[in-house]
Amino acid sequence: VCIYGNSSEWVNCAVHADLLEMTRTLRQSVMTDGDYLRSIRQIRALWQSELEALYDEWIANAPAEEKNFARLSRMAFLNHMAAQENAWKQHYGADSHEVTERACRALSEQCMQLCGMACSIEYADGE
Repeated sequence: VCIYGNSSEWVNCAVHADLLEMTRTLRQSVMTDGDYLRSIRQIRALWQSELEALYDEWIANAPAEEKNFARLSRMAFLNHMAAQENAWKQHYGADSHEVTERACRALSEQCMQLCGMACSIEYADGE
């Protein structure tokens, strides 16, 4: 489970630690701009897939009275994310790797927050 530690940093589960390490390794590798952009887009897609899976898990495991809240939370984050990406594209340019890197950071942060939430619902239910 990803948790926010005492040192004001995330303590990550294995899945999210691996995704973060892939992102760090990619940033440190020497590549052409085109290769880098393709790679960071692939990592962004992995974070997006992980986010969708976590929201699905949260919705599936939430008590009936909280399912609508989980769905609305998903919609609110996705709308916020789309607005942020549009702003970043305006500022950095539509094909800038900065847009994709910022999206990766936002998605990873949201995944880490949902990871703990989805897991705590499972434990609260005794599963």
